[in-house]
Amino acid sequence: MERWLLVAIGLFFAAIAFRWGGVEPQEWVLALVASGAILALSGIRRGQPILRPNRVLLGCAVALVSWSFIQALPLPPQLVQLISPARYAYYLHTREMTVPGTWTSLSLFPAESFRWAVTVLALSGWFLLGRWLVYQFSPVPWRVVVPFLVVAVAQAVLGLVQVYAVGAPLAQGTYVNRNHFAGLLELAFPLLVTGGLTAYWSRRHRREAPLAPALFAGLILGAAALVVIAVVLSLSRGGFAAILFSALLMGVAAATRTLSGKWRAVALMLAAVAVVSGFLYLPTDALIRRFAALAETEELSADTRLQIWKDTIRMIRAYLWTGCGLGAYQSALMPFCRTAPMNTVNFAHNDWLQLLAEWGLIGFALWLVLVVRCFQAAVAASHSPQFSTRMLGLGCFGALAAIALHSLVDFNLYVPANAMFAVWIASVAEGIRPRWSRLRPWMPGVLEPKFGGR
Repeated sequence: MERWLLVAIGLFFAAIAFRWGGVEPQEWVLALVASGAILALSGIRRGQPILRPNRVLLGCAVALVSWSFIQALPLPPQLVQLISPARYAYYLHTREMTVPGTWTSLSLFPAESFRWAVTVLALSGWFLLGRWLVYQFSPVPWRVVVPFLVVAVAQAVLGLVQVYAVGAPLAQGTYVNRNHFAGLLELAFPLLVTGGLTAYWSRRHRREAPLAPALFAGLILGAAALVVIAVVLSLSRGGFAAILFSALLMGVAAATRTLSGKWRAVALMLAAVAVVSGFLYLPTDALIRRFAALAETEELSADTRLQIWKDTIRMIRAYLWTGCGLGAYQSALMPFCRTAPMNTVNFAHNDWLQLLAEWGLIGFALWLVLVVRCFQAAVAASHSPQFSTRMLGLGCFGALAAIALHSLVDFNLYVPANAMFAVWIASVAEGIRPRWSRLRPWMPGVLEPKFGGR
């Protein structure tokens, strides 16, 4: 049953990824319906130990979903005036167009906020489903990420075909935006690298010909190389930097975990040299020219992007605690927008800023706790005494770090396929986290988890 469920999940993710990442609203609604059906058919049984999340994790997740829906619900104007003066001022300007005494929501675009609240709920369900499947496929949890990696590699191959066979100027797979295409691949790259290492070291101790594990590992590492080439050919600066950043972090984490003294220093230096060499020798001339025009895109100049961030910060100050509502960024930014007046600014090109603007400090703080918790889980798993689990945790850590960095200059988390992949990786990290490691809800003490046996 679990295998067929995993196949269904893989097909569903492939359908979303190959339909422009699921960015079309009507397709995303169908995706939510399909995800609900998969969750309903999964038959998750209550009482499974793996389905009992940490109280902080569960509490913050429930609170975040609830807050997302609260933003879209109609509330008495007096209450809105009390908790969000800026939203109440907006309500006063528009009440002549509404029925007197009508309630209003904290969100400036409640219909869109409701759709995104349902999305947050669906992603929370995906998180629980991922953790449950990790439990079901134990002690080989790598199977849980295989369908997602297959889709990412297929997208990379398609991108290479676009450039080398069709003659396209850049690789972007089936995505509308090359940066989001690179965002999908950067999530897969760390897992492919650590998966290749796992395939070799796990199989070489079996009674097999020495060539068999080497060929299998080479196949996986070759797929990782294809992903890197596709990111380079996408001309995505953020994606390329994210891949190098994740490689550096994984190298540092592996060195500090396995080496000591001068050998650790040598390994850290080699990791830094490898990343710098990759930055110098991997980019094509076209990608180098794009780095020369840093912070610019075809639609946005460097000054325009920075000005959008400044406008967003002014909006954040106005809606500091309660936010403007998920999906209401474009509507809320208009009074504060001093940039590109002839263009529509519907994204901040910075997920961190936009989530803070839309959720407010209340929702953003809850989300930040969840992010830190998932990073904690990945770090703890990367210290596991079991090599396979350690490599999977290291790959999850690298993938989450890559998307976190890229999100500083883009809006990958607003692309459904990329958001699903990131949440799935976070669920795997939480699922393989040693049950006996005492992780606090904050970062101190996490880098040195104590392993006392199962």
